[in-house]
Amino acid sequence: MLDFKKRATEASVKNFLLVTKQDPEHDSVLFGKRGRDEFNVDVQYPMSLFQAFAICLSAVYSKSAPSL
Repeated sequence: MLDFKKRATEASVKNFLLVTKQDPEHDSVLFGKRGRDEFNVDVQYPMSLFQAFAICLSAVYSKSAPSL
């Protein structure tokens, strides 16, 4: 079970945490579902906002897109 620090209130396959090898105790990106169409994203160094946004978009799209 992952610790989302009360930032994700709903269980979802889209929830994830990214950590670095250098500092596995601190999350670089935290992405969690809050409501039907509401998500939280927390970003820390060394991840940039642009990188985190792209990763979150790909996570949401890949899990909701129809199979080809």
